[in-house]
Amino acid sequence: MYLSDRQVAKRYSVSRGTPWRWTKTSVGFPRPIELSPGCTRWKLEDLLAWEQRTETAKTQPFTSDAGKKDNKR
Repeated sequence: MYLSDRQVAKRYSVSRGTPWRWTKTSVGFPRPIELSPGCTRWKLEDLLAWEQRTETAKTQPFTSDAGKKDNKR
């Protein structure tokens, strides 16, 4: 199934231009597919996979090695 920019915007409660901006600025946001001239759509399965990755990233505990001394010499 394919979604238009309007459908993607509605899915995420954002403006119609936001999904286009996300394709340029957000790492990992799916790129749309040009089905024909003037007809560009996002694959639903790509959006679902992105949602899953994003949700997983939100639930992962943050771990940082910042501030730890490296005892290896």
